[in-house]
Amino acid sequence: MKRTSDVEYLTGKKINPGEYSNSKYNNCRAYYFHSDTLSINIGIGNGFGGQGFIINYKDNKFYTEPYFSTDVIYPGEVEPSYKIVYQKLLLDKASYSLGDSLYGYIDFKSIETDKENNKTEHFGKGYFRTKVTKL
Repeated sequence: MKRTSDVEYLTGKKINPGEYSNSKYNNCRAYYFHSDTLSINIGIGNGFGGQGFIINYKDNKFYTEPYFSTDVIYPGEVEPSYKIVYQKLLLDKASYSLGDSLYGYIDFKSIETDKENNKTEHFGKGYFRTKVTKL
């Protein structure tokens, strides 16, 4: 599969460019969520789980949120909360239609707080590209 992202994504540690070669193995997908919110997903998965982050973009505003998924389910598990420290998004256009090419740049830091009040830092930085498709 062709890699569509040059975004370096790390958790727990600030990014030093080139320090971790596998931190750039991410793909990018974009689709409309609830028909008015463009969702840009940058991450990696293997069919049993995955990790990365989602950028939700609507009306020239956006919110970046990391995710981690697994096929292991814990009933009643409390979802972590996220606080954005900084985020910067540059896109090649202000709006997109299905089938459009999308090119962008992201730079963000957020702090995840889990149910036991443990904090984990998330960092993402780099360029990405994809086509806007149906979910």
